Order: sequence, then C-alpha cells, then structure tokens
Amino acid sequence: MKHIKTYAKLFEAALVLTKEQTTFLDECTMGTWSINKEGFVDINGNFDCSNEKMPSKMIRDFNGISFGTVKGTFNCAHNKLTSLKGAPQEVGGGFDCDYNTLTSLKGAPQEVVGYFNCNNNKLTSLEGAPQKAVAHFSCYNNKLVSLEGAPQEMLWGFNCINNELTSLKGGPQEIGGNFNCADNKLVSLEGAPRKVVGSFTSDFFKCPYGEWSLVWAGKHILKYPILLTVLPPEILQDKIDKDPGKMIKELKNYWNKLKKKPEYKSVEFPDNFKKAIMLAANLTDIGL
Repeated sequence: MKHIKTYAKLFEAALVLTKEQTTFLDECTMGTWSINKEGFVDINGNFDCSNEKMPSKMIRDFNGISFGTVKGTFNCAHNKLTSLKGAPQEVGGGFDCDYNTLTSLKGAPQEVVGYFNCNNNKLTSLEGAPQKAVAHFSCYNNKLVSLEGAPQEMLWGFNCINNELTSLKGGPQEIGGNFNCADNKLVSLEGAPRKVVGSFTSDFFKCPYGEWSLVWAGKHILKYPILLTVLPPEILQDKIDKDPGKMIKELKNYWNKLKKKPEYKSVEFPDNFKKAIMLAANLTDIGL
C-alpha cells in the first residue's frame, strides 16, 4: 500500500477520504502519501494523475482532496481540470498542469522549486501563479492578455509564446536562462526583463544568447525602434548621472531621436556635458 498506515492517520483518512479517493491516491503516488494534522494529503515522492487517470467525479477538479506538500513532482496534465482547487501548496520538484481547461491559476502551489508548466489551457491571467523558488515557468498557448502575477525572478527561463499579450508589463525582471515572448500581439516591450542571461526572442527581434541588456537595446535602437519601450527615462537619467562620459558614447546614435519623444524630454546631461552630447549626436546624424 502507498499509504503510511498509522492508527491516527487511518482514522483521520476514514473521516476525510472515500474509498475511490484512497484508490486514486494509491494508484497515482510513486512513494507514500499521508494525511497531515491540518487534513492535507502530503506526498513523499512523486504524484502523477496525468492523462485522465482521475476518477470520473474528479476530472474537473480534485473534488475534496487537498494536497499539502509534495516532495517530488506533481503532474495533473492532460485532464479536463477547470480548477486547481486542492492542488499542493508546496512542490519540491516540478508542477505540470498542461492541456487542461483552466481559466485561472487560483489554487496553484505558491512555492515550486523546479519547473511550473501551465501550457495549453485557457488562461487569461497569471494571477495565482507561484512566486517562490520557481526555476522555469512556461505558459505558452493560452489566452493571456497580461503577465501580471508572474514570478519576478527565474533561475532558468520564461516562455509565454502564443498568447494575446500587447505588452510585457508585470512579467519577470530577471531571467537566468532564455526569455521567449514570440507569437503575441505586442505593440510595446514595456515591462521587458531588466536582465536576461540567455536569449531574448520576441515578435520584433531575437537577441543573441547572453546579450540582452539596456546597453544592447541602445546599440540596436535604430534597427528596432520598439526597443525605446524598454529604456525608461528614469533609468537613463540614473546612468547619465553616474557616468555621463560613458553615456555620451552609448546614447549618441539615438539621442536626437530619443529627445523628440515627450517622455524623454526631462532626461538631460549635466551642464558641462550638454554640448558634448549634442555635438556627438549631430555628427552621428550626418554620418560622422
């Protein structure tokens, strides 16, 4: 049997779980399961109820079973889930709920040490997504109109291909691997991550591995005007204040174009550098 059979736990299980639910847990647990003092089912190992292994009464949610901590992976992909109510609170490995009919991540685990996959659902929002310790997050092939609710730091990568996004506002800001937001309806890169260690792929361009940064954006601004949306005026001003000499070199190729935009009118060099940036920018404009 997969269940750890202490008298107390068996007594509690009898109060909480039906025979069908107990069979379901036994068949899907690779390891052992037990009921903790709060009444949640903990899994010491992996749990896999993917590919419609769930009992007929439970195919749209977990129907009364509430999971607590899963030390390994939790896979409920390829079912007909419409809710994550009862999903584990903490997952020590990966969490996979791909290919369901989810419209919300409410009830999703808030701490996932490994990957979190919610691809091929009907999500319009990432509200409810885990915020702690997520290594890789993938939400492609949904109906997302916003990345609000996404975790802000990723150890590995973030994939939001093929959604309805018009901007990246609310998305993660530091990516340890690749960031891919292709096949959306982007009109702005507002909210794009400040740091991407791997490649950055969007509808507008693909930034080579390891090169995404505000400096890279500056160097390619003429080729990709959309990059103006990831150069916030407050960040530019801060960089200018810290090292105006260096920023003359970085900004000269697009300074005049930048200053024509209302949001950048307040960005200025110190008085003793104003003539230098104007001269450098004007010389660049005439090809010198």
